[in-house]
Amino acid sequence: MKKFFVFLCASIALVACTKEISDEIPVPTRLEFNVTVTQDAPTKAVKTDFVSGDVIYAFFNNVAVNETPKYAKLTYDGTKWSGALQGGLAVGELAASGETMSAVYFPFGTVNITKSGDTYAFKGADNLPIYSYFSSATASYELATAGEIATLTATLNMTIPDNYVQFFVDKSGSDYASDGKYRLAVKDIRPAACGSYTPAGGFAITALDYSQPMWGYVYDDLGVLFSGQIDATVWSSASERRFIFFETGAPAKSATISKTLASHASVKLTNVASWPAAVTVPTTVDMGIYKNNNPATGKTLLWADRNLGAQAAASFANNNQDYGFLFAWGEIVPYFEADGWQASWEMKPDMTQAKYYWYDSVAGSYSKYTTPGDVLETQDDAASAYLGNGWRMPTKEELAALWGLEYTQHIEKGYTVNSNLYFPNAGRRVGSATSGRTYYNNYWSSTIQSAALGWYNYGAGVTSENGERYTGMSVRPVKEVLAISNLVHYWPFNGNTNDAVPSGAINGTFLYDGETHDATLTEDRHGNANSAYSFDGYNIISIGHAGDFGTSSFTANMWICTTATTYFNTLIRTEGSSGGNGWFIRFKDSDIEIWASGNQYISNTKINDGIWHMITFVHDTNNKVGQLYVDGVYKGGYTMSSVPNVSSDGVYTHVLGSGTHYRHCVYDGKMDEVRLYDKALTAAEVAALYQY
Repeated sequence: MKKFFVFLCASIALVACTKEISDEIPVPTRLEFNVTVTQDAPTKAVKTDFVSGDVIYAFFNNVAVNETPKYAKLTYDGTKWSGALQGGLAVGELAASGETMSAVYFPFGTVNITKSGDTYAFKGADNLPIYSYFSSATASYELATAGEIATLTATLNMTIPDNYVQFFVDKSGSDYASDGKYRLAVKDIRPAACGSYTPAGGFAITALDYSQPMWGYVYDDLGVLFSGQIDATVWSSASERRFIFFETGAPAKSATISKTLASHASVKLTNVASWPAAVTVPTTVDMGIYKNNNPATGKTLLWADRNLGAQAAASFANNNQDYGFLFAWGEIVPYFEADGWQASWEMKPDMTQAKYYWYDSVAGSYSKYTTPGDVLETQDDAASAYLGNGWRMPTKEELAALWGLEYTQHIEKGYTVNSNLYFPNAGRRVGSATSGRTYYNNYWSSTIQSAALGWYNYGAGVTSENGERYTGMSVRPVKEVLAISNLVHYWPFNGNTNDAVPSGAINGTFLYDGETHDATLTEDRHGNANSAYSFDGYNIISIGHAGDFGTSSFTANMWICTTATTYFNTLIRTEGSSGGNGWFIRFKDSDIEIWASGNQYISNTKINDGIWHMITFVHDTNNKVGQLYVDGVYKGGYTMSSVPNVSSDGVYTHVLGSGTHYRHCVYDGKMDEVRLYDKALTAAEVAALYQY
């Protein structure tokens, strides 16, 4: 594949005209440049030449590091270079001959130059290192003066550093915001920035550990560019390596690619929109804990049913699919054993302070999150980085509140909280070894305890403040949503038809009328196996008299996925023996209908498109209205002249998947997460349900 970026050879003549600020020292007022650029054939995907506004920063070896950085800033206007000396640098400080200069070019973003010790440090936006750059070797320059005019002549060859490679993620219809934050992690490639400059040593590279994520730079409307440094000996032969694409706030994407790379290679990656999700999306479990353990927030926490990176819901099985990944605090690339299904995920084998993302080995201190109580930002939160959509790591207060609930310890396996949320002993990783998978129950919070220590939980009811930030521990994601009360029945269909609301639970049962048989377990909308039911037109699930709300308000909510087009497909139905009372939700072709004891609304909304949709029926007797929502969006409703009784007469049970207790107007499709509330949910609460 041809390289898509530019290699620059710039012959730069600097001509300075000065005006008098004293009788002895002329000061340049004009800089003129004649620039010659050589490059690859113009078949590349991103910047192929200098463009207007590009800047080169030139430093002089005979000019000492100053509190206010002194250098020449050269700016391109599309046809020529112009510029000025910065930081009070005067022509008189430059040598007439025998001295050298060095230059650096950053293609993207803002650049901040500051004095750091005896160096000039380079930082970009958010005080992050700049990982895409071109630099020149030291070059001789000549300075000639004639009165108030000084002319500096030099040739600067701008090149990509050795062993640098670049990856370009094509936009191809995806929306990469100019102010978005994107990262790409690739096994055996490390981010390496132009960290600093000294007159004696020139430009110095600041490199992170291999497999740490590279920051991306959005270029116009084309896509995102990433730069990193390879070990050329490792990349000389092709092998499967994992690529993980992160977009702050969105789910991470991942793919394995087999490729060889050499120094200065450039690779155009296929559109990441086609890559699968990096990790399995968990199912949520409401443990009755509020955001920051504070009811005043009005937000409740939904807990993931598995550790981050686990393929299956946490259980007692001792296998690494249930363990998930181990993360250092504040890092998003995991550590794990290279065994079983995780072999293709092997990214980082070692966990040491020197290789920790937020440790500055030069300064000998941590570079971010150094104040006790600091909470991880979204981009540095592993749960958010992989799952997006509001998922995050729990805070110290939230994790402590969880372990304040009733729990049961299972020796050498883990803990169950409130009998419905399992936390396996997943071990921890220190250095290059994972240990304690029979006793370490360590789960990170998002809260820092001190500059060196993250706060984590060690087993039920036990807390520790001694978690070195670079230690690999488990992450259990949470999602905060608007707190919704009055849930009276909930059938999550996680392997069975049981009601998950302990008080007054009504477990679902299958009805039989000769041909009727059990619905079959299938994948839910997150891809979790055995976590939804598939109805084929011969299945009926009885839910007792769960829908008898009389003249009170109620809300029914469920997820469905179907392509059915024939006759009426009934999702849920309550009825009396005469068929007059009760309520139901059904659809036919592009029409979906809600009905309650003679009150009816039909919406022309297509839901039989093979995509998961959330259907919500709100029967509000206080305001005498019925409302239909699809995917959290209001579609319309009915008005009641009087409040009807929607309870059945007790003869027939209420059913899922059929229009009656026997097979009639049956449903063909998938169904999941059926909820009943004994109140009318607000629009905000329905929208919140869509985030569950």
